[in-house]
Amino acid sequence: MPDAFQGSGSITLYPGDENVPISMRFPPCTGSTKNDGAVPYGSTIDTATATASYLDDGTASTALISAVTYSSHKVIIYLTHSTSAPKGLHSVISTVTWSLSGSTRLMTRPFDLDRILVK
Repeated sequence: MPDAFQGSGSITLYPGDENVPISMRFPPCTGSTKNDGAVPYGSTIDTATATASYLDDGTASTALISAVTYSSHKVIIYLTHSTSAPKGLHSVISTVTWSLSGSTRLMTRPFDLDRILVK
């Protein structure tokens, strides 16, 4: 089972847009020997960060990101239009660190969302 990102198609940010939420949900595997989830069984989010990359040249920035919140299996990224970000298509990358059940080991994985259009 893949990750589950809210909505389909692209999200367009217009001048004046503030705190537009994107919800990224990561269903865990249903068992320790199953491979049916986006993240390991028994894991929870330890930390989450986000950046936005301009797809024409790959320049990464946090200019479009106003806040990042997270719970056990969900990250919400709040986007705000910024005149310092180039117009065009951007990719939002959420880097999530997972605390694995029964282990002191942390797993880090970036998740991509290629559909933010800045006008």
